[in-house]
Amino acid sequence: MAANLGTLTLDLIAKVGGFTGPLDKAGRQAKKTSDEISKYGKAMGAAIGAGAVAAAAGVALIVNRQRELIDQQAKAAQMLDTTYSSLTVLGRAGELAGVGMEKIETASRQLNLNLGRAVQGSDSQVKAFERLGLKAQEIYDLPLDQRIAKINQALRDNVQASERAAVAAEIYGAKNAKALQQLDPDTIAEANRQAEIFGLKLSEVDAAKVEMANDALSTFGLLGDGIAKQLTVELAPILKAIGDQFLKSAEEAGGLGTVVKDSAQKAVNALAFLIDAGGRCEAGFRVGIRLDHRWLQQSRLIRGQ
Repeated sequence: MAANLGTLTLDLIAKVGGFTGPLDKAGRQAKKTSDEISKYGKAMGAAIGAGAVAAAAGVALIVNRQRELIDQQAKAAQMLDTTYSSLTVLGRAGELAGVGMEKIETASRQLNLNLGRAVQGSDSQVKAFERLGLKAQEIYDLPLDQRIAKINQALRDNVQASERAAVAAEIYGAKNAKALQQLDPDTIAEANRQAEIFGLKLSEVDAAKVEMANDALSTFGLLGDGIAKQLTVELAPILKAIGDQFLKSAEEAGGLGTVVKDSAQKAVNALAFLIDAGGRCEAGFRVGIRLDHRWLQQSRLIRGQ
């Protein structure tokens, strides 16, 4: 009976061991997997955090850049008696037609000048707009992109090809007339469509908000400059007193050259002392080693006797 019970117990232990072994292995594997997931999770968290910081910095850079560009274009639009959106459309039309924005702005200033002359009754400009079949005041009241589109359409419709260059020169100026004629109504219309789709056009209110923000930031810059200047004024007497004290100390020591010379000599002497001391220590160590060696030999001879 006892033998049977012992056999049963051993068999049970073997079976349980065979069952718990894989469980232990599975548990260890689960812990390892959990640790790895935790490690990867921390790494991902750090990466996401770093990415968020980089994204925020990138957004700030983009905003600052756009703030400057919007402000510049809004001021340019005011100088050309037009709107921000109109100048945006012309910029895109210039890209499509291969005409630089500088030429567009130069020709637009000349156009506005000649429109003003035509409104005031200047003979050559009045005749030029009569050839186009347009009224100068009506054209002047339009946004700049539409002014150019109307004029270029009229040049095609109402002026013979052989005379277009001369009439366009009376309106845009001789240097930029040919370039500006490339901004035909179809190109301007396509540029307007694209600017609308991509949200490039801003209202005058929006452009004014950006200008106000830039003015406020420039005020912050004035604040910083003012603080720096006032600190400089307040610290000037202290800086002068410190400078005078340095001058006095150098003078009492016999001049800066003497001080430097004495300091260098002392440093050389100290270095020589250290080298000499090191040499003496080395010699002492060598003497000690020789004495120890002799003592050891004598000890061996005594033990041999």
